[in-house]
Amino acid sequence: GRYGSTVTCDALYINNDTALGYLRDAIRNQTQVKVTRRDNTDGADPDRTSLTDFKECDAWVTGLTESFPMDGAGTVSVSFQVTGAWGVPS
Repeated sequence: GRYGSTVTCDALYINNDTALGYLRDAIRNQTQVKVTRRDNTDGADPDRTSLTDFKECDAWVTGLTESFPMDGAGTVSVSFQVTGAWGVPS
């Protein structure tokens, strides 16, 4: 069978409005995005500089929740449906 998994990020840090706009567009237009994660479970790169510690995959944005209260910090939660295997970024 085909590989698949779900990635859920609660209280995702997004550094600007452009990045949030890309997520909104991806869910509205049903376009895939690249999801990147850091994978350094063996401790081989304690300085966290090796690109081989990073893995990426294609995914659909399946959920996006935004909360921007007047008197508190804004939060964004997002979920992705992975459509292939994780690999080293190209």
